[in-house]
Amino acid sequence: MATRSSLSIGALLSLALVLAPAAGGAAPPLRVLVTDDDGVGAPGIDALVTALTANPQLEVTVVAPAVNQSGTGDRISNQPDATIITMAATTASGTPATAVDGFPADSVLWAVLTVLPERPDLVVSGINAGQNIGEAVGLSGTVGAARWAARLGIPAIAASVQFGESDYTQAAEFVADVVERFRTDKGFRKRMREKGSASHGIVLNFNFPDCPDGGRGMELVTVGRAITYTGHTLLDEVAGVRTWRLEQAVTNTNIVDCSSTAEDPTTDVEAFVNGFATLTPLTDEGQVSTRAMKQFAQIAKRY
Repeated sequence: MATRSSLSIGALLSLALVLAPAAGGAAPPLRVLVTDDDGVGAPGIDALVTALTANPQLEVTVVAPAVNQSGTGDRISNQPDATIITMAATTASGTPATAVDGFPADSVLWAVLTVLPERPDLVVSGINAGQNIGEAVGLSGTVGAARWAARLGIPAIAASVQFGESDYTQAAEFVADVVERFRTDKGFRKRMREKGSASHGIVLNFNFPDCPDGGRGMELVTVGRAITYTGHTLLDEVAGVRTWRLEQAVTNTNIVDCSSTAEDPTTDVEAFVNGFATLTPLTDEGQVSTRAMKQFAQIAKRY
């Protein structure tokens, strides 16, 4: 049997799809809305759209910010008298798209609530330039756009690669395989919604390290912290008035040890810096879904 590092993540997932075909026969075409937070012309969304449009069973619509909107979380243009502007655009490779002069979440809301003739079956956000793990999960516009889809009852995927990684192809192919699994597997689609609620979707947050063959495999993990606080240092005391400084320990999540032998990480930060790709199921409010952690355990192992 091949070791985890001998096959790419995409190849492992493709093999899993062959070994575990979907029940229920042929599935209809899937409506997929694609967005990101790096902007409609960014290379990550272009690689993702290229991989998705290669599947004739997908109806792909691209609606993304006109310019980079990284770090805007789930913000929307909802202030009094706020407006957004939309215009025709293309991805870097020429796929027709709509550019939105607003936040990533605005792109999803405008597409779903106003312009699309039918709601998408799935929203895919990315591929983001820079890992969205730890504290970055709440700050990410890529994840924020996916969370707004989930709030509208639409399952979503958010995908990101390590800072400095310029080749998005492998991550894009992996995500495309996940989307195809979503299309063909009724059980998978069911798990992509909060139990007992048609109005709340699940967000699968994927992150890929810049390691050979895509890393050491994929770990299903909760959200961790890159910054931990360790106490306070007394700096000065004058007449009973004390001055303190909060001390912290910081994990640089862009330093990844691809040759690490650490096993069984419990958080996305721990897994990522030790060379693993990560999968974290999130609710529409950004918390880790306890139910989904159990539901997606076997799927992560197949990857």
